[in-house]
Amino acid sequence: MSFENRGGFPIVRRLSVTTTFGLYQLPVATKYLQISNGGANAVRVYFTAEDFAANANYIELLASTGAFEGPVELRANAAQLYFAAQGGTSNPVVVVAYQRRG
Repeated sequence: MSFENRGGFPIVRRLSVTTTFGLYQLPVATKYLQISNGGANAVRVYFTAEDFAANANYIELLASTGAFEGPVELRANAAQLYFAAQGGTSNPVVVVAYQRRG
């Protein structure tokens, strides 16, 4: 996956995701996300606390090469992602969030 400019200043965060990682709060309203998994285990990404608690409606990033890229609409007061690794103690994940304009 290439990290390219999609309009707006990108916010880049490197996370270490565990089986109980949970909430990550994005610092800005977001319109486009790129997420890549560099770990040895699959990582699930959830967009709501309810889905995280129920282990439902997630995107699964495969081990080592898994990635998600696409438009999302996350408001400033709800710009949250939830992560859970499917094993291991530390799975490096890179999140690139592009700020929504207007």
